Amino acid sequence: MVGQELFIDFYGVVIMKEVEIKITGILGNKEWFRVKDLSEILSMGESTIWKMVRNNNFPKPQKITERLTIWRRQDILDWVNRKTAEITE
Repeated sequence: MVGQELFIDFYGVVIMKEVEIKITGILGNKEWFRVKDLSEILSMGESTIWKMVRNNNFPKPQKITERLTIWRRQDILDWVNRKTAEITE
């Protein structure tokens, strides 16, 4: 059903819903991610992610301890949705 709606309304809300479904499946049930997780999921190098954080082009992580930094699931989903919307506009 999603595929059929995608072709009918290619530039509308439907494509955003499909992207969200796909990335949600990729992220699984985890609520937080470390940089290594995001690197694998997004096919980006860890250094690229950190550079994007420094340049305010990627969500800021939360520092839990001195050696543990995480990103919240919803922050990553929001970022992917914003980036996807930029492409479809």
